[in-house]
Amino acid sequence: MDLVYPFLLVIAAATIVVSLLLFGAAFHAAQRGAEGGLAHAARWCACFTFVAAVFGAFWIRRTTTDWMHFQWSLGPALLCAFWISGAFLPFMWPTDRSRQRAWDTRSTDWTRSGWWFPVAALALGSASVTLQLLEPGRVPAERNSPGPLVGTFELAAYGLGLGELPSLLQVRFPHDAQRGMDHLTRDLTVPLSVLTLTAEMLCVYVVLAFGLRFVRSASVRLALGFVAPIAVSVILFVRWRGFASGLWQETPYEIRAFGPTLAAAAFALALLAVAWLRDRWRARGSQATRSQGVDEFARG
Repeated sequence: MDLVYPFLLVIAAATIVVSLLLFGAAFHAAQRGAEGGLAHAARWCACFTFVAAVFGAFWIRRTTTDWMHFQWSLGPALLCAFWISGAFLPFMWPTDRSRQRAWDTRSTDWTRSGWWFPVAALALGSASVTLQLLEPGRVPAERNSPGPLVGTFELAAYGLGLGELPSLLQVRFPHDAQRGMDHLTRDLTVPLSVLTLTAEMLCVYVVLAFGLRFVRSASVRLALGFVAPIAVSVILFVRWRGFASGLWQETPYEIRAFGPTLAAAAFALALLAVAWLRDRWRARGSQATRSQGVDEFARG
């Protein structure tokens, strides 16, 4: 039984529900300057969607031998995950005024974290490589492919200028001479497209996270955080749809851009992690200072 389409329908339905909750939460934040019950419900539904997308994609890989169907399960799941990442984006920075009360009184709410989307995206993006390594016989080897892991590293190094054109891409037929390279094999096309989509989404997410730091109004910051990923997804839909639909054409430009795109995403995530750790240290210092002031006032 083909489980790809029921899986995508469930993920799409959950995404629509979370989107409606996020629009309601954004309206509430713009009106009252604070998150409400809709934002809390959106986070829980988004968590369910992320977990279902990750486990569902792995389950589909176990039950289907169609490698392209596996790509169809990963690409749309990534699009849906980014679409609803606004449920967590406003809570990335611990020192935000919009989160100060939550940091003090509801720190046990594990859904209140901006790191949910990066973790889910990395899990989905790497699945196309890790599952091939765990089940090497499920994808037939094609011509002189070095395998998913080695081939991915070779393509990334080539794009970064750290290696020669992989032997897999050496021109074999006259009609490929104009391209300057041969076409990729299926065991590398899927990881390349999915990892490129993941890297681009992570870069955009990091830009949005840092951009919210410059919004002074707490109500505007919350409202923008809830709906910004949806707006960006609409703007970049044509670009990302090619990766998610299986219609990606692996042009020479896309192949050369693979390494720099991965490097940009790794740098963006590292920068976000360092900034987040510094911000968390500042938030804990401020909380300790307030607690000490309350104790001194009580003793006085």
